[in-house]
Amino acid sequence: MPFDKLRALLKIIMYFVYLIQCGDGTFYTGVAMNVERRFLEHKAGKGARYTRARKVIKVLYTEKYASKSLALKREAQIKGWRREKKLNLIKFGKPVLSRPPRGLVLSLSK
Repeated sequence: MPFDKLRALLKIIMYFVYLIQCGDGTFYTGVAMNVERRFLEHKAGKGARYTRARKVIKVLYTEKYASKSLALKREAQIKGWRREKKLNLIKFGKPVLSRPPRGLVLSLSK
């Protein structure tokens, strides 16, 4: 049974934050109730202006939220991140930085 029909039957509304890889190597972050459908809209040139100007390649990452408000807040947070932090989110599921912030001193003593 398709996801949309199942969700309608169960009356469950979920929102997803997603990251898409674009043809120029950049990432696009958005919110949708159905990521697969939204990706196809982007691919057909019916999505955001940003993705219309670039070819979308694939969905790299998704997160699920019970409310649109929470999903939009998370989208805004991710959009404010640098590329490195987004890559770590995609790779590890969390925005781990590969190097410590400037001024942080790590102690390796036992």
